[in-house]
Amino acid sequence: MRASSLALAALVSLAPSYALAQQAPSTPAPAPPARTRLSLGAPPDPAAFPSAAPAAPSAPGVEVHGYAAGWWTPWSEASPTQARDAFRLRFAVLRVDAQITPNLSVLARLGLMVPDSPLLDFHATWTPHDAVGVSVGQFRLPLGAAATTLAPQLVMLDRPGYVYSMTKVTFRDVGVMVHSSPRGIAHGLLHYWVAAANGAGRVGVGSARAPGPVQDYLYAARVLLDVGRVLLHGPQDRLALGATWARSHDPAINTGTLASDRNLAANTLGRTLAPIGSERDSQLLGADLTFARSGVWAQAEVLYLDTRAVGSATSREALGASVELAYTLPVRPFDLANVQLAVRGERFDPDLAAAADELLVGSVGVNVLPAPAWRASLFATVTRFHAPMTGESRSAGELALRLAAAF
Repeated sequence: MRASSLALAALVSLAPSYALAQQAPSTPAPAPPARTRLSLGAPPDPAAFPSAAPAAPSAPGVEVHGYAAGWWTPWSEASPTQARDAFRLRFAVLRVDAQITPNLSVLARLGLMVPDSPLLDFHATWTPHDAVGVSVGQFRLPLGAAATTLAPQLVMLDRPGYVYSMTKVTFRDVGVMVHSSPRGIAHGLLHYWVAAANGAGRVGVGSARAPGPVQDYLYAARVLLDVGRVLLHGPQDRLALGATWARSHDPAINTGTLASDRNLAANTLGRTLAPIGSERDSQLLGADLTFARSGVWAQAEVLYLDTRAVGSATSREALGASVELAYTLPVRPFDLANVQLAVRGERFDPDLAAAADELLVGSVGVNVLPAPAWRASLFATVTRFHAPMTGESRSAGELALRLAAAF
């Protein structure tokens, strides 16, 4: 490719939506070729609550994006999850979007920070209408607000801990999902997702599961009603109500080694909260509320898990809830960066039938965003829990510097 063509491609990648083309006076302009583009801004993943303005269909081509976040913990005190490493790579994700036609796309996402197979997503999506789309392959399940919010859009660069405990590792599975388009229905007022999946988790991770009766698969559904489309008027204003339901039938896990059992159970709904030594049925219910206006962002979510062994009275009920608030200052200090203050409180009861096993977590901190693709955060977290051996209440703490970048 000539140098001028390379320069033109670079300009197209940096501009939001400008058509740069030359047309001969007597002949029509040729169709733009397929392109490979590396964006310098934050990845264009659909937000949990997409923009009200419908996006134009994408032109055929390929786009590559990446996101990484590292945590440095200069101080921590032992907690139920034990002390963490001083530095850890929390997210390292490479995303490839291939737009085949305006209505057909393929998405692949690799997570370099996850154990075993790095493949997070690999699915094709056909969206003939805003009201109907179909995705086939390995994808993120619709398991509530926090689990479906992508890493670059997390206010605290992480989710409440109970979300990981009550769902499954990386929230992925293999199957088919019917859903609305990212633009939603009725100008973004309504969004929905209905999925049927194998239930065993990602390909190459955990134990393989042979095809079985239809009722033994994992089913999940989520609906989101953004009444802010009617009551509020700003393009980024939100007042969204969400509801989630999921059900999974899982075989018994008993390899003879507790560590192996827990690794396999991590890919099933309910993870180690469920009676994994028995064949079991698990149901997850959730509700969430999200509000955004004038620099204020708030989200509340509650999840309830009910898992029961088949053929016995063994069961487990768990409840998790959180409230998260953030405020972006109306001015940029020294004209250098946007500053956002954030706080979150969460409560997790892993067994409603047991006494004195609740986990309380509070986090407070600040996000500094010098550019859309860069973020530096400092958060302090305090955990209150009960020691499993003595039953006495204990506290733990952590101070973490979190750095994130996207391309």
